[in-house]
Amino acid sequence: MTSLQFWKPGTAGPGSSLDRATETEGNVVQSAPSASYMGIQGARERLPIFKHREKLLYCLEKYGVVIVVGQTGCGKTTQLPQYLHEAGWSADGNIIACTQPRRVAATSVAGRVAQEVGSTIGDEVGYTIRFEDVSDKERTRILYMTDGMLFRETLLDPLLSRYSVIMIDEAHERSVYTDLMLGILKKIRRKRPSLRLIVSSATLDATSFLDYFTAGNSPDEAIIVSLEGRMYPVQTAYLAEPVADYVRKAAEVVWNIHLQQGSGDILVFLTGREEIDRCLEELAEMLPSLPRNFMRLRLLALHAGLTTDEQLAVFEPAERGSRKVIVSTNIAEASVTIDGIKFVVDSGFVKIRTYNPTTSLSSLVPVPVSQASATQRAGRAGRTSSGICYRLYPESAYEKLPLTTPPEITRTDLTTPILQLKSLGIDDLMKFEWVSSPPAESVLRALEGLYAAEMIGEDGRLTVMGEKVAECPVEVNIARMVSISILSAVPESSQSLYKLFMSKEHKCGEEILTIAAMTAVQDVFIIPDGAPGALAELERRKFTAEEGDHLTLLNAYNAFTRYGRSSSWCKSHALSFRAVSRAVSIRSQLKKYMQRFNLPLDSCEGDAKRLRKCLVSGYWRNGARWVADGTYRSVRGNATLHVHPNSVLFTRKPRSGWVIFHEMEETKKTQIRILTEIEPDWLLEYGHKYYDKRTGASLFLTPLRDPDVSTTLYQSQYPWLAPLHGKDSNRNARRYHFNTVTFDYTAAWWDWDQWQSQLDWLALRGVNLPLAWVGYEYFLVQVFQEVGLSDEDIASFLSGPAFQAWNRFGNIQGNWGGPLPAEWIDSQYALQQQIVARMYELGMTPVLPAFTGFVPRAMADLYPDAAIVNGSQWNTFSPALTNVTFLEPSNDLFATMQKSFIVKQQAAYGANVSHVYTLDQYNENSPYSGDTAYLANISSGTFAALRAADPEAVWMMQGWLFFEQEAFWTTDRISAYLGGVPGDDSMIILDLISDVFPQWQRTESYYGKQWVWCELHDFGGNMGLEGNLPELVSGPIEAHSASPSMKGMGLTMEGQEGNEIVYDIVLDQAWSATSLNITAYVESWVARRYIVKPLPSAAQEAWAILSTTVYSDSVSDATIKSIFELEPAISGLTDGFFTTVPYDTNTTIVPALQNLVAAAAENSSLLAVPEFLYDLVDVTRQLLANRFIDAYTALVATYNSSDATSAAITAAGAPLLTILSDVDTLLWTNDNFLLANWIADARSWAGSNSTYADYLEYNARNQITLWGPNGELTDYASKQWAGLVGTYYYQRWETFIGYLVNVTESGAVYDNTTLHEDMLAIGEAWDSETWSAGSEVTGDTMSVVTKLMQRWIG
Repeated sequence: MTSLQFWKPGTAGPGSSLDRATETEGNVVQSAPSASYMGIQGARERLPIFKHREKLLYCLEKYGVVIVVGQTGCGKTTQLPQYLHEAGWSADGNIIACTQPRRVAATSVAGRVAQEVGSTIGDEVGYTIRFEDVSDKERTRILYMTDGMLFRETLLDPLLSRYSVIMIDEAHERSVYTDLMLGILKKIRRKRPSLRLIVSSATLDATSFLDYFTAGNSPDEAIIVSLEGRMYPVQTAYLAEPVADYVRKAAEVVWNIHLQQGSGDILVFLTGREEIDRCLEELAEMLPSLPRNFMRLRLLALHAGLTTDEQLAVFEPAERGSRKVIVSTNIAEASVTIDGIKFVVDSGFVKIRTYNPTTSLSSLVPVPVSQASATQRAGRAGRTSSGICYRLYPESAYEKLPLTTPPEITRTDLTTPILQLKSLGIDDLMKFEWVSSPPAESVLRALEGLYAAEMIGEDGRLTVMGEKVAECPVEVNIARMVSISILSAVPESSQSLYKLFMSKEHKCGEEILTIAAMTAVQDVFIIPDGAPGALAELERRKFTAEEGDHLTLLNAYNAFTRYGRSSSWCKSHALSFRAVSRAVSIRSQLKKYMQRFNLPLDSCEGDAKRLRKCLVSGYWRNGARWVADGTYRSVRGNATLHVHPNSVLFTRKPRSGWVIFHEMEETKKTQIRILTEIEPDWLLEYGHKYYDKRTGASLFLTPLRDPDVSTTLYQSQYPWLAPLHGKDSNRNARRYHFNTVTFDYTAAWWDWDQWQSQLDWLALRGVNLPLAWVGYEYFLVQVFQEVGLSDEDIASFLSGPAFQAWNRFGNIQGNWGGPLPAEWIDSQYALQQQIVARMYELGMTPVLPAFTGFVPRAMADLYPDAAIVNGSQWNTFSPALTNVTFLEPSNDLFATMQKSFIVKQQAAYGANVSHVYTLDQYNENSPYSGDTAYLANISSGTFAALRAADPEAVWMMQGWLFFEQEAFWTTDRISAYLGGVPGDDSMIILDLISDVFPQWQRTESYYGKQWVWCELHDFGGNMGLEGNLPELVSGPIEAHSASPSMKGMGLTMEGQEGNEIVYDIVLDQAWSATSLNITAYVESWVARRYIVKPLPSAAQEAWAILSTTVYSDSVSDATIKSIFELEPAISGLTDGFFTTVPYDTNTTIVPALQNLVAAAAENSSLLAVPEFLYDLVDVTRQLLANRFIDAYTALVATYNSSDATSAAITAAGAPLLTILSDVDTLLWTNDNFLLANWIADARSWAGSNSTYADYLEYNARNQITLWGPNGELTDYASKQWAGLVGTYYYQRWETFIGYLVNVTESGAVYDNTTLHEDMLAIGEAWDSETWSAGSEVTGDTMSVVTKLMQRWIG
């Protein structure tokens, strides 16, 4: 055996943030025999905490919250409660509580402290854990408990009035209930300041806790007290190189320690039972080679699957002349303390339970430990003497480990915690003071499940069912009996109970009680390895039910209770007496709840079919089908699953080919545990009662409101769930989202957080076919390089970050403001990887880009024989920036480049992520020829190249070209172009503006090709209030009736700016077979949007006015914009395509705004609703925009009058400038209307590179102003944003008014050309600036609105 390849950089530092326990601890011995080397009092005084006793007591008198920082072993857990007890904090019937994140820690520490105070456990010192209360209501003064039990006590006593001091121990572990209790205790302290709180942490990063408790409170609310380190130093040693098999290496290191180091026991950390058994086998094989004069090795395991005797063995001192080797899971990190450990071998891995909110499944996954957890493990070697920790990884690997483990609240199912928070009356989750905010999607899934399970109502509050479930003390480990119930994802805290409710329907309550209890404990059967294991397996077969594991567990339980509940009987029948006894206790508790809720305890009388159907009613989403290779495929996600070896179905195929399973576990493969055979029809019987977002038949949340999602502002604390309006969801199988230019007008600068919010919103609305168009240039550049184009050629072709969509369309080429940086291309590709992965995870089919054929002009020189043509001019751009070069698909080179592009894309994102490709060749770009044969050849060549690269490819194109160039695209040309693609299912046409200019009618439903009814509505991100709700609910229904090839509905707005009701109703209409009732829809939409109870009728009246006027607009073609956004002129502004206001402001906008203000006056809580404040600003903004038209009209009339004077023009122009100032002031009150955000988002991509940031800001500014180097599309993408209105627009109108004054004074002729040049100069100067103003909201919305109403309404 080689010597140890470690080096020792020094003593390990303090710190820990434990990875949470990953296996149920119910079977871990709860206390160990005392093994003390000194008297109890002497041992207490030797602890590092002892010298701080007086300081701690003083701080507790002075401060409400004391944050104690001390390393593992300093004595804080056992000593602090005793100090408080001795100082009188437990007088007058008060209790000192100390919470632990684990049951085993609560019980073992309570036993130790009881011994130290000279009491028996359950008397002066007690503990309470789930299903077990060992305390005396009158005599117990120090009470240890799990944090979950303290949380549950708040349901009965919200102020926890019987406690004088509460100590939240091991707070650094950040369990779910630790986080919740900290939030609740912070609230309690405000109501009951006499309560003292101790937050105990083993990490040095206690400032986050300090900041948390002082936020919103006095700085004197909390203080940090730091204790000295552990009793003995620990050295750390690292491997020089990483190893492939850390289990084998662990055995080798243990062996070398034994041969080369002195006395002292060894503790090895591995991830689970299988690894532990293999390590012990490796060591056992080495034992025969141990020299005679060496100490003997006693090999021991520690995990939840052992008997009590086997667990107790690890606490027994090593016999003289021997050394213990304990191979353990992470239970030994903190849950139990073993004296005599001097050497620790750390594998660097741990199994943690993770939760996937998309599938609502939890699984055990081995992951690297955190640095803090590694330090905690090392500390095990310094409890009773100095020691050494051997880490089975290099120091460089340690430095790459995460500093801490993410709080459990970020990786767990939140259904239970949220249900219990609501039971405390905490309905506003956004206002709850979270220590760490939970993931939005986890909250959404939990709220969605609670609503669907009828545990919360439409008002977001608990139902009667929810109140009952919240009372039941069944948490995650117990409630894994069922993962999803009849109505939706049942809260994990209530799954067992809810299953019991369902048992009433199936009349099998007795059996379900037992199964719920038996699945709540681990390792019921004890099957050792070797010959004993074979005998144990024979015993298990006595209980085996051919239907599977659930019924096998039922048989074992019934036999246990029938034959006297004897430990000897269990031992002879391969059963864990401890596990089954705990199941008896759990069942007894659950039975009390069934009786309390008047649920009958019927028996199925041996009817296994009835019992299994009851199981399916809850487990149906955990369905799986058997495949020929012996594995299973999950119902959700079609994942490959392997049966756990402990299952009775491990070696045989289920007769029906279908099973449901209890849980998943990730090891080297995904294993499923506790299976039962079912009939596939049962899955349909119960599954149809749900709507799954993966299939598109979703029970949707009405859009969650978040300012980061510009389509919809929403609050995640109120999960307003909108049921489907119709049952026929297949009629719109494709639900599309995104215009190709949305990626520049709205999402140009989005980061991953913003994209996550957007994708969550899409999933919740049922979108299953979104465009994924980010990062296109990453592959395009590589393809260009492969065909010989130089970097200079490529750089001259690509356009800037804010204009990439039109470069991809072949509208523009090249750039202004500088070439596209490589950093941008790389960062966008990285973002696209996340976007596509998330879309796929959400069950969507991302529409991916393909090579279009547009190439740099140098391509013609490189390939002179290729058919390469130049496209048409776009808008007024110079030839240098348009007439883009097009490689015709008839060239073999086109197919080569297409295949290269798609192969690269598939390698990056996955070959089966999507087969749908967006490809637009003639978007506002005329074909080289109008010959029908030419057009057919273009499309056939394009599609052939696509299919050569991807045999399953489907071509998606926007139908905008047929409207925008209607004169060119005659029906015969459209027929030829579409007819070049064989098959009707090989194309998807987006009828881009179906509500105003539908093309499906004149093209005979696109000649049979699949098409999607789309609403465009918004051009360039315009922000005016506008919509045509009647057309949006009737148009799709009429189209369906007339066109069998209509396959879906979609949103294709160019910019997502406001008008949320328009986009909501389109996506909701997609689920209805009949037109939605607009009146009822709007009323429901407003109630969900504004949340408050009672909702003033004035709020409904405001939207009744808007919905029947502003949003019943059959005149406008799209969203309107204010004329103050346009370049000033004396004519042509008020009657344009975007600027005509089709309603009377005084009878629409004015009364709507007055009603909104009246609603706020009646119920001021509306002012805390972000949606209401947004609408208040938006409607007021529209009022001022419309008033600007009146002021402008008066100015022009004054100028045109025969007796115009400069003074009169100045006076007439003053109201325009006042309105602009007022608009800017108004918009500054709301974060959703700030130019600063647009610019900050752009600059954020550059990091600290100021030159790059300035380049990005120029792109951002130019798009919303000049849109081109010389104002080619001036004001097309204009916005009404604070900071833009008050600078750029104000300056232009001030200049215009001054120009009119000067012309009048001088008698000169009005010259629009000169004025335009002045405006262009203003734009060029403004675009070249960098933002230096603030980015914070300024002013109170209600105060500003009230003032503006007085000025502009009177």
